[in-house]
Amino acid sequence: MKKGPEKIKSRILVPLAVVLLVLIGISIISIDRLSGMLIDEEMKDRLKAVQGLFEQELDHDARLLSGLIDGLARNENLRTAWRNKDRELLLHYATSLLEDMRSKYRVTHFYFIQADEVCFLRVHNPPWYGDTISRFTLNEARATNRPNYGIELGPLGTFTLRVVHPWSVDGGPEGFIELGEEIEHLTPALSKILGAELFFMVNKRFLDRGKWREGLTALQRDGQWDLLSDRVVVGRDSKDLRPELVAALDHPGHGLGEELSELKSGDLTYRGGFVPLLDAGGRIVGDIAVLRNVTKERMLHDGLRMLLISFGLALGITLIGFFYILVSRIERKLGRFHVSLSEEIQERKQAAEALAASEKQLRSILESSPIGVGICSMNDARIVFSNSQNARLFGSTVEGLIGSDARRFWWDEDQRKQCLEVLKKEGRVHSTEARARRTDGSAFWCLHSWESIQVDGEDCVLFWTYDIDRIKQSEVELRKARDELERRVEERTCELSKRIAEKERTEHALRESEEKYRSILENIEEAYYEGDLAGNFTFVNPAACRLLGYGEEEMIGMNNRRYTDPEDANEMLEIFKEVYRTGKPAAYHTYEVIRKDGAKRVVEGSSSLMRDANGKPIGFRGLVRDTTEEIRSREVLHQSRERLALAVDISGARIWEWNLKTDEFKLDDRILTDLGYALKESPLKSADVKAITDSSALPGIEAGLIEHFRGETSVYDHEYRIRTRSGEYRWIHNRGKVVKWDQQAKPELMVGSMIDVTDRKRADEARENLEAQLRQAEKMQAIGTLAGGIAHDFNNILGVIIGQAEMIEMFDAKKDANLLSRVRELIKAADRAKELVEQILAFSRQRAQKIEPVQLSSIVKEAAKFLRATIPSTIEIRQTIHGPTGKVSADPTQMHQILMNLCANAAHAMRESGGILELELNEVHLDETAAGHIDGITPGPYLKLSVTDTGHGMDPDIQKRIFVPYSTTKKAGEGTGLGLSVVHGIVKLHGGGISVFSRPGFGTTFSVYLPRIRSEAEEGRRAGTSAHVASGNERILFVDDEADLSKIAKEMLARLGYQVTAETSSTNALNLFKAKPTQFDLVITDLTMPKLSGLQLAQELTRIRSDIPIILCTGFSDGSVVEKAKGVGIRSFLNKPVGVRTLSKVVRQTLDDRNSVQMVYADEG
Repeated sequence: MKKGPEKIKSRILVPLAVVLLVLIGISIISIDRLSGMLIDEEMKDRLKAVQGLFEQELDHDARLLSGLIDGLARNENLRTAWRNKDRELLLHYATSLLEDMRSKYRVTHFYFIQADEVCFLRVHNPPWYGDTISRFTLNEARATNRPNYGIELGPLGTFTLRVVHPWSVDGGPEGFIELGEEIEHLTPALSKILGAELFFMVNKRFLDRGKWREGLTALQRDGQWDLLSDRVVVGRDSKDLRPELVAALDHPGHGLGEELSELKSGDLTYRGGFVPLLDAGGRIVGDIAVLRNVTKERMLHDGLRMLLISFGLALGITLIGFFYILVSRIERKLGRFHVSLSEEIQERKQAAEALAASEKQLRSILESSPIGVGICSMNDARIVFSNSQNARLFGSTVEGLIGSDARRFWWDEDQRKQCLEVLKKEGRVHSTEARARRTDGSAFWCLHSWESIQVDGEDCVLFWTYDIDRIKQSEVELRKARDELERRVEERTCELSKRIAEKERTEHALRESEEKYRSILENIEEAYYEGDLAGNFTFVNPAACRLLGYGEEEMIGMNNRRYTDPEDANEMLEIFKEVYRTGKPAAYHTYEVIRKDGAKRVVEGSSSLMRDANGKPIGFRGLVRDTTEEIRSREVLHQSRERLALAVDISGARIWEWNLKTDEFKLDDRILTDLGYALKESPLKSADVKAITDSSALPGIEAGLIEHFRGETSVYDHEYRIRTRSGEYRWIHNRGKVVKWDQQAKPELMVGSMIDVTDRKRADEARENLEAQLRQAEKMQAIGTLAGGIAHDFNNILGVIIGQAEMIEMFDAKKDANLLSRVRELIKAADRAKELVEQILAFSRQRAQKIEPVQLSSIVKEAAKFLRATIPSTIEIRQTIHGPTGKVSADPTQMHQILMNLCANAAHAMRESGGILELELNEVHLDETAAGHIDGITPGPYLKLSVTDTGHGMDPDIQKRIFVPYSTTKKAGEGTGLGLSVVHGIVKLHGGGISVFSRPGFGTTFSVYLPRIRSEAEEGRRAGTSAHVASGNERILFVDDEADLSKIAKEMLARLGYQVTAETSSTNALNLFKAKPTQFDLVITDLTMPKLSGLQLAQELTRIRSDIPIILCTGFSDGSVVEKAKGVGIRSFLNKPVGVRTLSKVVRQTLDDRNSVQMVYADEG
């Protein structure tokens, strides 16, 4: 039965919706992070700009003051008064100059200082002189005898830019001139440029409080010494500083690298940081605080987020709707297409059958054809098809011919190349005669044609071959008979004329010989010369003229000393003498010649003796060959080989050759020396190489070589391990290629290189381990988040159960003893569930640590009871508690976690074969010797908790890393590698120690040592109905989005006498409070709620009414939540689940003492 197309709506639309939601969420998170990063980067740039602009402004003012001092130093009136040491006259001239500089250039200080640093005159304060001035700027100017400047903190708390110049009146250093200006004018200028508020602050340890007060009075400013803890603000009145600004300024940083801070002032948001303020001596005397208003950026970010959410939802709905309609149409089309597709398949089957019949008929025709037909590859000439006639022509079978190289059947290689060129240009080669070679080596004549075709996408050649060997033999015999006939006729008809023309032929032959001789000499590349016995040229060919750069007329009569150095000329003379003496030609010898243009060429020459008809020597002849380019080529080749050898050496590659015929390896000597083996005189064999190769890699190596030999891979490439002489294994990357094949197309010689990649392998392994640890950490973080969410929801459920049970216990079951007993059992069960939630929160790290006196024996008994129900029955549990044991100061949940983690590891070690799991608790006193064997503890009393198993144990290497995070011996998916590291961390957190003893095959013992407490001060637990329950009649607004929890809380508070209004919407609660802010005496709100969280609601309520007490309820919290809550006006805290007693106590305490902030847990009395 034919199946219709499957429904695909759900397979497309559901993943599409999920992907759209994920993309919207990722976009919102990315925008949040990007916005924060942009604001912070801009703020950091402004902090750097403050420091740069501040230094630029100081440099500018310093250069201005330095120019003023240069003018003062040249003032003749001042020089005369200074030379005469006339203070009154110097003051007279300098006063008007100071007034002019003060009005134009803000100069506030003007000094004349003697060479011994004694102040001769303060122009701005004339009565004060004669004191010794010790400042960084003056000391530096005196030490270097050069101008110096810098900012310095004055005794009155003002920053002054001081410029000091040495002043020499008569050619020697006689004193100093100093000008100064207060730098408060820089604050508004920098603020305007940078668009931010700036505050200069000075560390109090550099100020005297009394003189600072005097300075404020002189400047007619208001200031508070105790406004900041260790700094004072200069240049601003304290009334200009808002309280939230004071809080931000009271925590300055120490440089541009510190974390930025953010503060809110009303509806405005500021982002700021601090720049260190250094004086002339390089001391950090204070800070420059920089605050920038980022309210617009925050509002723009919030608007962009809402726009993205709206656009994403609209786009998602549109896409889902569009795809719903589109997929519906596709499903309808699939139904119609199914029938047509079946019909098309049937038609293609019939066409394939017809094609197979046609192919069979064509093959039959080819097999019966007298012409040989074949196909070979264009790339490597490999024959891929041949008919029987073609195989018979070449003396082989079809099977023997397929796969062989067609080039080896050609007799004339040049003719084959010419045909190949014609084929590439024209696409075919017409009928051509050629000699071919059979497989037995014999030759035969054939007529062949070529044509280019495509076979399976590969360029191939279709060729036809016809045997014309008999025809060619007949032609040869016919040609011989014709030649014989012509010979006989010629002999009979030309015998007479032969004698007559003999002289003409001889003369003609002589002319031809001379012409041929001349033509050869003119066209050969070598230079030919003839010369007399004195060494003068009598004949030269054109090549000799080209070699020396002279014309033929210039060279005739030229002596060899003209174009050679004297040394070479003498050597040639000796050679000519030897030729003359012996009569034997001289072998080639090398020397230099000098061309007409001055260039030198290196040549090789030979010479022989010329004789006349009587055998008398008349001169010399010889050939000269220019070898300059050949020598240069050899030098270039030599340099290339040296560079190649250097490159190979630098890359770390080691070269090898493998002769597959003889199975001999030629290795780079460094291959053996790198592995620590001695060099061998005889070549290595395959067996020698396999002996040092990792046996597990051999199959892969052989498979790779076979693939390469078959031509499936262009290069053999493989990585595997080899063993060094020391037994260590090293990873190598081996590459090679066959460079020579035999006549049967089998590999004959293979060349390759080898590189040691052990370090890279180790780095890759280390990176993979780190990536695995990161994935595991992310998994644990997700599990922790999930556990925290489950605990939060479960606390809400427990809150309802505990609230109802306690109300029944306190108000409804006082007279019914049976009901009272059952309710108390219910409360106990709820307490155990609450402890389970605390364990979940501790696992997710969303619960603060709670230290109290703990009886470990109770936890051991409870854990043993739990383990009996969870571990396999093949494991026996033994519990030993030696006498009454003391208590330890610890977190009960974490103690339970220690015991469960250790027991889980022990059970895992025995899960296959079973065994004994023993829990032992006893008191011990460790002396110095015993404590020294346990890391991190001191001598004293301890409780020792031991967990022993009879499993497979651990070797010493595993014991060294059992406490390392993510280190595990379990299989993938069976463990996180965090259990023992968590145990180790908890034990260290409680001031204890842990030790392990294990032997492979005998089991393992973990011993935990926790300090025993000597005195105990425990808080009382619930004592039944006799505990006091506080009540009242105030008006309370209770806000929680859980309707059941809101309902039970309202009922509990109402029974305690309070007037309660319960709301499940935080926005409704805010509107209700806005309408009547004085209607409520207390607000209790949940932390996590939609729209407005508890912290946001508290912030809005305190804006409306700052004195309203607020209690925050949460299923879990940490220190950051507490700090944030205090900042928005939260007075008290309640951890869920909350019972009647805890609720009554916290409500009453908050109402009675509205100025305190406290942290109360749900299980406190």
